[in-house]
Amino acid sequence: GPRAIPIALPPATLNADWSHRNGAAQGRPSHPALAAVPQLRWSTGIGEGDAKRRRILAGPVVAGGIVFAMDAAGRISAVNRAGQVVWTQSLVPAGQTPDGGPGGGMAVSGGVLYVTTGFGDVLAMNPASGGILWRQTLEAPIRSAPTVHDGKVIVVLRNDFAYALNAANGGIEWGLQGIGGTGLLGGASAAADGQLVVVPFASGEVLGVLARSGLQVWGSAVTGGRRNLARNQINDISGDPIIAGNAVFASNQSGRTIRLDRDTGERLWTMPEGAYGPAWPVGGSIFLLSDEGALVRADAATGELLWEIRLPEFYPVRRTPLSWLGKGGVPSTAVTYYGPILAGGRLWVASGDGFLRGFSPSDGALLAEIPLPGGAAAPPAVAGGVMYVVSREGQLLAFQ
Repeated sequence: GPRAIPIALPPATLNADWSHRNGAAQGRPSHPALAAVPQLRWSTGIGEGDAKRRRILAGPVVAGGIVFAMDAAGRISAVNRAGQVVWTQSLVPAGQTPDGGPGGGMAVSGGVLYVTTGFGDVLAMNPASGGILWRQTLEAPIRSAPTVHDGKVIVVLRNDFAYALNAANGGIEWGLQGIGGTGLLGGASAAADGQLVVVPFASGEVLGVLARSGLQVWGSAVTGGRRNLARNQINDISGDPIIAGNAVFASNQSGRTIRLDRDTGERLWTMPEGAYGPAWPVGGSIFLLSDEGALVRADAATGELLWEIRLPEFYPVRRTPLSWLGKGGVPSTAVTYYGPILAGGRLWVASGDGFLRGFSPSDGALLAEIPLPGGAAAPPAVAGGVMYVVSREGQLLAFQ
């Protein structure tokens, strides 16, 4: 395997919440605690699993000891730490079928659960009861999770508009328009920290705007990629932008990852590796799942590739363009991967082939391979020393 390159990780700490799809509004938490080889403790049905015309896209979020998960048919369930369903609520609008609305996601902030749906709805819900506090209907589907920051709910629509809604009442505070582009089934979410919101668009554009007003501070783009790839026409930011200190990291899915200066938007480096999810920056390195099916470690300061570990049977099934869905062009052996998640000193990757794999951050060695019944459908969450994964069969699994 690759030579070991030491890494100084911050101490693993027990985090109570996993408030956003990637852990936090700005991106990644520092280093959640988790057992070295966590075991499956329980599995609870949360609704419909993946089907021909429906997909689970939303990763779970955790707050106040409750896990919130979304199924493939627009239903949200709240599950307690013992695996009992506390409440469940369908978000499919009257007169619509669940087939119309895959996607969306969830975030929890200030004791409120915020949800986006493929029907174009943004909802605020009471996390204890599932009661709907407000609903704002926008003009296009929302495939990505909301980001809640500074009293605003920031959402990116499939028509390349982004909006900031008032978190208290759902009113529109500001909006932005991207330059348009071919989108993917899943979408990227904004990142927010301090005064800055980083908004990703399907064109590959990344805009830095003021949280208060939406006024643009800088603009950049993740463009280009590997030659002769059909997916090169899709510049979509597949790795949600991540803010880490003075850096912003973003990736497309055709072979590019960039680091920007958070204050100026200046591009500090471009790395010839795309990603199928957001990077995890830690200890002077960044880790990502590349567009070619490898777990990659790179130097965060320079973008230099340090090592890459091939994952088995990779095929980017869940990031295929909408136009390809239902065409039957996906191999049945396809495996998709979610992560990496740094927890308990290991990099965790959850796979559609039914495994949770733990790798060494120093040299990429495979340290744990734990069965994951049904295979992963979305990125995992870690809170309270437990990893939560939604399976393609519509089960919420807890590993501890």
